[in-house]
Amino acid sequence: TNEAFQGIRSVKMYLWEDSFQNEITKLRSSELNIFKKVAYLRGFSRAYMGALPGVVAVVSFVFYALFYFDDSQTGIKASTLFSALVAFNQLRFPLLFYPLAL
Repeated sequence: TNEAFQGIRSVKMYLWEDSFQNEITKLRSSELNIFKKVAYLRGFSRAYMGALPGVVAVVSFVFYALFYFDDSQTGIKASTLFSALVAFNQLRFPLLFYPLAL
């Protein structure tokens, strides 16, 4: 603590307060910009991971409807559709925790 007081006295004695304050203000503003970028990235990541199961489900059903059907089949059965929806919905919970691990 004595060394800290000596440092404060030397800063005050040589009138370095303004220069130190300006330097600290610059560093703090750059730190706040970094925090802002991290917050935007984290928000985007959480929104993306929350929407991903729905997007995957839609894309999967489109590909299933376009490329998997033969001429003999009439459409997607309700049992196939609902079981796939449940499987895609179960992906939502683990994907919500994935951005927290990054």
